[in-house]
Amino acid sequence: SCNEIINIYSGFATDTWYGTAPYLADGKFMLTGSLIGLYGAEAVPDTKTVLYDYDSETRWSYSFANSDSLLDNAYNQADFCFDSNGNVYLGTNNDVMQFYYYDVSKKQVYSIQTEQISSSGFLDYDFAKNQLWFVTDGKLYKFSQLNENSSDSYSANVTVYNFRTTDLDVGSLLSACIYNDKAYLVYSTVDNNDVPYVLLEYDISSAVVDEEEPTQFSIETPKATKDLCAGMGLSSSATITDMLYQDGAVYILVRDYNFDNQYTKISRGAVLRYNTLTGNLDSLGFADAVDNASLANTKISAYNYTFNDNAYKPLFNEEALTTPWLGNANKEFVDEDEDGVSKIIYNELPGIFTPAITTSISTEQFYGPSKFVAIKPKKLVIADDGIAFYTDNDVLKYKNVNRIVTVDLNSFSIIGTEDVSAKFSGESSDEIELLNVSNSTAYQAAMADEDFPKYYENDDGTSIELTSVAAGSINLAVPCGD
Repeated sequence: SCNEIINIYSGFATDTWYGTAPYLADGKFMLTGSLIGLYGAEAVPDTKTVLYDYDSETRWSYSFANSDSLLDNAYNQADFCFDSNGNVYLGTNNDVMQFYYYDVSKKQVYSIQTEQISSSGFLDYDFAKNQLWFVTDGKLYKFSQLNENSSDSYSANVTVYNFRTTDLDVGSLLSACIYNDKAYLVYSTVDNNDVPYVLLEYDISSAVVDEEEPTQFSIETPKATKDLCAGMGLSSSATITDMLYQDGAVYILVRDYNFDNQYTKISRGAVLRYNTLTGNLDSLGFADAVDNASLANTKISAYNYTFNDNAYKPLFNEEALTTPWLGNANKEFVDEDEDGVSKIIYNELPGIFTPAITTSISTEQFYGPSKFVAIKPKKLVIADDGIAFYTDNDVLKYKNVNRIVTVDLNSFSIIGTEDVSAKFSGESSDEIELLNVSNSTAYQAAMADEDFPKYYENDDGTSIELTSVAAGSINLAVPCGD
């Protein structure tokens, strides 16, 4: 309790404070996280940024940006989180979970020895309680304080909290975060494409001793639920990639990415903000479908796909192989069917779901938000990992997006993007097929009218004549411009 009220004004200074309290030392007042918490505010650390790479040979690796390595050659992708001092905890599953702790002051990685956990899950740190958690489907594992075993390992005990979802129409656990003994979990829904995800909130402080497992605790029902992504039109490939609690809100990353479907090409996403006080939900950075009519002046590269060497060979106008043949994305022509309906080529292209296609990469929308890679006061720091279509001299190309996106929480807007050298989940270099001409009699007719034959380069550098549109496998595809 306060015995006196001191008015603090601009320029106020003193080094003579009397009394005994954690925030008073040697006559000086120290603003601590616990003191901030007493006034209902939240202490938010300012951490370094963690980057990660995937390589087919070295697997997954994690490091601070342009600095120390945290984890190398992880067989599976790791989850990670930060504590109040900016230290990093990592967990990866190789038959069983393996946990690691990086001490930023000592610049050293330690393994964490604990009871065997076979299920994959999500690490998170409760800044209000200074508590490390690991979340799997149906279980919350509360880590005890780490005890140093040796020069390279710590040990920790875990307390298990069981939670129930049996009475809820949910599928898989997709992500989780915990703050002030409240667990926020996102599950997929079952047979509900209009509302693909649901947010569940469990009050850990209400847990009771589990009747079936007396050494564990049980949380019977969620305190609250919230539907997510209703009406956004996400594809079946979309997923929740990460969650973070900060300043009274739960932030949720949604990534919608798929280039394997011949009818759609998708690279987009959003950050959702769930206000834990009001229950309001809003989103930032999501892209709707590209209007293919916007490609009116865009050229698309044509290739002959050769099955023997599994390669796309660019088509050229002449035997010298100097001028690439380019399809016109808005060329109109009459189909050969009995209706004589006029068709436009871009209507035959697949649906493209990315930020708008221009000469540059969007700085206002996401291509694939994948992970919160740092903790900053009043900001979100997000790894954006995807594919961006763009035009170069009116020719459609694509770029691998590996960047850090910064979101300001006061305005809830993107305030910065920065390309990084990390590849995140990997990069693409192959051509992205938009249309196999053999599937479009209308396009075959259009191409046949445009001075065939065409030519492509043989493996020995000589040209090969393609005598008709029907010969070989002609594709409209997008090359990598990286």
